[in-house]
Amino acid sequence: HQARQQESEQVVAALQQSVEEKDNALRAKDELLQEKEREIQELRQSLRGSSGGVATTHLKLKWREGPRTPFRTYGESVAVSGEVAYFCDDVSWSKILMYNSVTEKWMVLPQCPQKCFSVAVVKGLLTAIGGEVTSTGSATKSLLSLSYEKGWLRTQQKWIEEFPPMVYYHNNPAVATTNTSLIVAGGWGPDKDKAAVEVMDTETLHWSTVASLPHPLSQAIATICGGRMYIGAGYTGRSWTKSVLVCEVRDLLQSAIQQPQTSTHTHRSSVWREIAELPVTQSSLVTLQGQLLAIGGQSGDGATSEVRQYDASTNSWRVTSHMHMKRHQSLAAVLPNNTVMVVGGYGRLHQCQDHVEIASVVQ
Repeated sequence: HQARQQESEQVVAALQQSVEEKDNALRAKDELLQEKEREIQELRQSLRGSSGGVATTHLKLKWREGPRTPFRTYGESVAVSGEVAYFCDDVSWSKILMYNSVTEKWMVLPQCPQKCFSVAVVKGLLTAIGGEVTSTGSATKSLLSLSYEKGWLRTQQKWIEEFPPMVYYHNNPAVATTNTSLIVAGGWGPDKDKAAVEVMDTETLHWSTVASLPHPLSQAIATICGGRMYIGAGYTGRSWTKSVLVCEVRDLLQSAIQQPQTSTHTHRSSVWREIAELPVTQSSLVTLQGQLLAIGGQSGDGATSEVRQYDASTNSWRVTSHMHMKRHQSLAAVLPNNTVMVVGGYGRLHQCQDHVEIASVVQ
């Protein structure tokens, strides 16, 4: 009996050793596969262009004059929904121009009861984000959406609170949207941290605080290009900046802060980084055919008509086109059929403009 027991123990020990050896071999294979996967990802990354997923293709643009705006305008915030573009006017602080690219007609929308806001299309509704209450001048965390209300005689448009308020105050923030998220970054206001970034899940309507910007920034322009969010052309509180910030949208959404942090600097730097500076300030950033463009801008010599394209392989900006007019702080929107519309801005003699230009990609 003892001999059989010893023999059984030896068999069990041998089996355990065999299992351990196989587990070790499988772990080694897994590590090798993971290493290969990392190498593949690094190779793909090295082949990527500015969009984080599309190789850089230098765009050629052909410019033409578009229908002039109803009044002179400049600004930063733009939203697009299908063939309709919305331009937030900073001259009046509360007016929004709507352009229909099919009819090529302009319309001035009902005045928003807030000012110094940014715009986005959220769940199909044009939405004014943050800013100040026009009647009182007090900062607000509210989101007001332009909706249709049936009256006794006719259906009219009215601004309503369709979505929950934000966590922080944001005046003139940078705004971007994905299929499931509204991202609001920076903006001036009474909050201590004007670099705050927060995200609303458009399905649950829940707000989350995510990784802050490396420094306070307002009146900046955001665009999402190939899974990355770029922010540039903003004001730091002391001067207009030439820097352009970038982060992976996925990393930003996963950086939701559950508890207040003792050190936000480390958290910020792990998500946000800077790419090559623009040679000018107050450009308009857009994403066209998967490429990042900076339109116009301001330098020591005044406004420029240059359109620059970012090349991630060299981390540099190159002039790819020229508009007919020089302008900075213009409003730019990408419309259907790969066209870019540039509206207003400051030009010669620092005068605000009503001039519009539209560019098509030359194949």
